[in-house]
Amino acid sequence: MKIKPEGREYATWTVTTSDPVTGLEVTFDAGTTWAAMDAVDATTFRVLVAGPDATTNPDGTVVLAAGRHFALIRAVDAPEVIIRDAGTIDVG
Repeated sequence: MKIKPEGREYATWTVTTSDPVTGLEVTFDAGTTWAAMDAVDATTFRVLVAGPDATTNPDGTVVLAAGRHFALIRAVDAPEVIIRDAGTIDVG
């Protein structure tokens, strides 16, 4: 996915598991900060991402600096904590 520095759009992932999934999170900084993802349906999850020049971002928007960002998705289902690579978002 590629967005302009002034852009804002949903990044969407399909997650397939043997058990229902709720409470997925995504990080773009190797796990320093995690953002809650919205469930679109049982297998589709999304988060609103914006470039550094986007204005009036709604609450929950993940603002990314210019450059390439590697996404990780996390599901916590005790005792498991499952983290998977989820592609990249380029801002610029």
